[in-house]
Amino acid sequence: MNDAPTPPITAERAPESGATARQAAGAGHPVSTAIIRLGIVLFAVGLVAIAISFAAPVFNAHLSTYFYFAAMLCPLGMIVGVAGALVSGRRERA
Repeated sequence: MNDAPTPPITAERAPESGATARQAAGAGHPVSTAIIRLGIVLFAVGLVAIAISFAAPVFNAHLSTYFYFAAMLCPLGMIVGVAGALVSGRRERA
């Protein structure tokens, strides 16, 4: 058996299928990655709105209704992110 280390996959040394190193690493489809990023942003905005909602009574502040609507972006971001991940996984297999 040969104990020599295997060289890393580069653009010059791609797998036998003819794919580049980025495709071999599973870069994904640009649309599905954009959907996942959108889900992450929506989730983060929702988390910030929830944190502000819980911190408002400490500072004796009254919040607008828009903060409560913004808090609903958290579960929406989760749904969008999971849907994007499912689309990305399905596209990889096809």
